[in-house]
Amino acid sequence: MKRELMKCSACMVVSFVLLILTARSQQVQQPQASAAQHMQPGNVSTCCAYRHILFLAPNKVYGYNILLNGKLVLYQPATQQSTDKNMPAITTKVRADKAAALAIEKLRRGIAGELSPAELSHITRQ
Repeated sequence: MKRELMKCSACMVVSFVLLILTARSQQVQQPQASAAQHMQPGNVSTCCAYRHILFLAPNKVYGYNILLNGKLVLYQPATQQSTDKNMPAITTKVRADKAAALAIEKLRRGIAGELSPAELSHITRQ
């Protein structure tokens, strides 16, 4: 009686393990893209979905977040114009859209997405 109970328990454990192994082998494996594929210019537009979200700060200037496949990759705070006017503030939604688009373009080319004072001045003068 005791021996039959042990056989039954062992048989159930083996069956359970086989069931788990079969289920895992049938799961679809998603191919993992290597880091090099994400940085190749030809693959950037097909593998990476950049988008930006604008926000208006209480001081009436815009900032933006840039997301890659839904994950935050760049946060540009809404800051007031500095006293030396090296980093002008983004005061309109149109300019904020242009700044975010330029930052995304830089990221797609593999360059840091932060805008230089010259790039930001060019956008704010338009």
